[in-house]
Amino acid sequence: EEQGHEGLEGRLDEAEAIVEAIRKAEAEAPAGGGGARSAAMLGAEADRAVRAVMELMREGAAMLDAEGRVLHGPGRLGALRRRAPRDLMGQSFASFVHSRDAEKWQSAFGSQGRQAALGFMLEVLVSAGQSVPVHIAICPLGKGGDRIAFLVASELAWQEERMKQLERVTRELAQQKEDLEEVATTDSTTGAYTSGAALEVLQTEIAYGRRYGTPVSVLLMDIDHFKFLNDSYGHAFGDTILKEFCDRCRAAIRATDYLVRYGGDEFVVILPQSGRSGAQAVGERILDSVRAAPLGQDTRGVPVTISVGVATAQAGEEVPAGVLLKRADQALYEVKQRGRDGLAHWDGKSLTDHGRG
Repeated sequence: EEQGHEGLEGRLDEAEAIVEAIRKAEAEAPAGGGGARSAAMLGAEADRAVRAVMELMREGAAMLDAEGRVLHGPGRLGALRRRAPRDLMGQSFASFVHSRDAEKWQSAFGSQGRQAALGFMLEVLVSAGQSVPVHIAICPLGKGGDRIAFLVASELAWQEERMKQLERVTRELAQQKEDLEEVATTDSTTGAYTSGAALEVLQTEIAYGRRYGTPVSVLLMDIDHFKFLNDSYGHAFGDTILKEFCDRCRAAIRATDYLVRYGGDEFVVILPQSGRSGAQAVGERILDSVRAAPLGQDTRGVPVTISVGVATAQAGEEVPAGVLLKRADQALYEVKQRGRDGLAHWDGKSLTDHGRG
């Protein structure tokens, strides 16, 4: 991209130098016999200047001789005709024009053709039986009897197609971004949010609750003796347990709640606008659903229990997300100390970190 920018700058500088040389030649051209030589030199400089400027143009362009034949045409004109630029050299531009617009072209370019014809439309043939609307401008060049014309063709259909391509690429990029964001925030095994999203979501909900005077609660849960299950029955069975556990969690929570895979077998449920009693009710529903039937019934079905720690940020309470999770962690530790398969709510004691049972 940098090299392309430098190349463009170089061509702009070259075009500017050539234009300056033309102005100088025009100012210094003597009258009489010497003028013919200067005019010839000026014609060469003008040709170089026009070619340089054409290369910088985004639109299709062609330099035509007095008979309307193509002397020079950059790649965009070739794209218009679906032909290589070299294949256009020497061809009459009139042969590109649809027959119904032939008279319009002749009137604009004409045998006398010294006037400028700006801003008219033509149908230009791009292949057998196909044509596209094109915006044309013709400008005379040279001095005296010179009949070179400069033509700018801006293909409307071509532009429309490029716009459609741009819109399609933009949509694809937006979808790719959405997919990447989903991959970054969604656990592939369970479909729950990833741990990276937990703190951000929780902090946002706490700030909302503080502003509008509503509580926020979290459940911190893990599957009891999950390592033993994984080692005894295999990782595929362990993944099945995790998936089915998440399905039962989703059935027990609201659509506005968040289920997060916080660690290997550890999960967080974020409950916006839920106080202590509401959070405990959700935790009890999840406990009951796990106790009601073994997980992994499609394979071998194993009785599984879970432990749940609950913590609540009261309405208006200013508590960081990490601190609220530590409170739930302490409550979870208390459940494990009592033998697992139960629920406890943080009761306001110290936030000493505990290990896992």
